[in-house]
Amino acid sequence: MAEASATVSCMWQMRSRPAGLVLWTFQINDPARRFYERHGFVAAECTDGHRNEEREPDIRYVWRPEKQEP
Repeated sequence: MAEASATVSCMWQMRSRPAGLVLWTFQINDPARRFYERHGFVAAECTDGHRNEEREPDIRYVWRPEKQEP
């Protein structure tokens, strides 16, 4: 049920942000990484975690909507 809720939330965010969406997750969080990649997010940056509170290596994901042909 939690994944279904996350999917609905993700899809809602994607529709409400026509310019795209950026988010971060920890590199160790394989389920989240698979979820984002399955929904079209692309890894744009990996860090060693020095900028986050937990000091855990992380990944910045970016999603851009596909341009529709007129």
